[in-house]
Amino acid sequence: MLKPTVRDPGSNIDNSTKAKMFTRIALLLAFSVSCGPVLVEGKDDPNECSDTLDNDGDGLTDCEDADCIAGGFCEGKKDTGENDPEKGPDFCDPCEGEGTAWEQVVAGEEITCALDEAGWGRCWGETDENQLEIPEIQFTKMDIYGDHGCGLTQKGEVLCWGNNDYGQSEQQEGVFIDVSAGEFNTCAVKENGLLLCWGFSEADINTVPTGSFTSVSVGFNHACAVSEEGDILCWGDSTNGKTDPPDESYSGVEAGESHTCGLVRSGRALCFGSNNYGEGVPPTTVFADLSAGHSSVCGVTMAGAIECWGRLHYNDSADLIEVSPPEGTFKDVSVSRHNGCGVSTEGQLICWGDNSSGQANPP
Repeated sequence: MLKPTVRDPGSNIDNSTKAKMFTRIALLLAFSVSCGPVLVEGKDDPNECSDTLDNDGDGLTDCEDADCIAGGFCEGKKDTGENDPEKGPDFCDPCEGEGTAWEQVVAGEEITCALDEAGWGRCWGETDENQLEIPEIQFTKMDIYGDHGCGLTQKGEVLCWGNNDYGQSEQQEGVFIDVSAGEFNTCAVKENGLLLCWGFSEADINTVPTGSFTSVSVGFNHACAVSEEGDILCWGDSTNGKTDPPDESYSGVEAGESHTCGLVRSGRALCFGSNNYGEGVPPTTVFADLSAGHSSVCGVTMAGAIECWGRLHYNDSADLIEVSPPEGTFKDVSVSRHNGCGVSTEGQLICWGDNSSGQANPP
């Protein structure tokens, strides 16, 4: 059988024409490489949330992959806008579910909020306000109280959400280094160390002390701040002596309901104010962090354990329910009225106590 003759389609093209053709092909290839969208696992083409990339070849795509989960970009499936129609089909929600690595947690009475390691926030529980709708931006810190919350962005801006009946969620101009949400007001520390409070307070918390400060904490009708020299200055309602700190050198302060606790630079906790449930008598443990709730206090020890004191139980339908922290190694803790949450050193959220609003049921 005779084989058909295959004719070279370029056999009648001169060398000059061939050179021009190859040049055009090379330019097209270069253009497509340099100007085309660079797709990255976990953060796709911003115009198409396909969630099908596996750039590192481990057999996992996007939010199934730990690298993507830590980045907090997509939720593991194509987002068609059905989850949040107002944001459109190209919006990628932060990663949810098992595998999300958390960094900070803030426990409220009916809701809890947390930041993942990339700074994306998430809240859960129940509230009458839009307190669950955190701005879609990366934060370095967040705080909640009552019906509103506030966060400190990576650029140092303060963004608040939720109830704004008293102006407590109004955005303030400037760069800040700390923020704390009160019941109807908010306080923050500017980058120059000055204090600023806004909203409403019966005890006139908005009239702040002068000086240069590093942190601030708002409690119930009172607030406290740590100066650059390590002093605690408190103002507002002074009932039970909750605004009268012992003379020490402090690195942090936590204002609770009727009590306040300071973290001495040596790591010892000193509490002042109400002591109805033992919240004013901390253990002699050395702590790395503290959180003051309604009538209890929890702290993360230097070894990573959570220790709590004060009222660690509540009544529910005449049944006495213990509110005790879990065992394990933690890097953050937050306690509210009848519930608390901690972030383990592996980035896992563990909550305990009252779960009547789903506040102790993390995603």
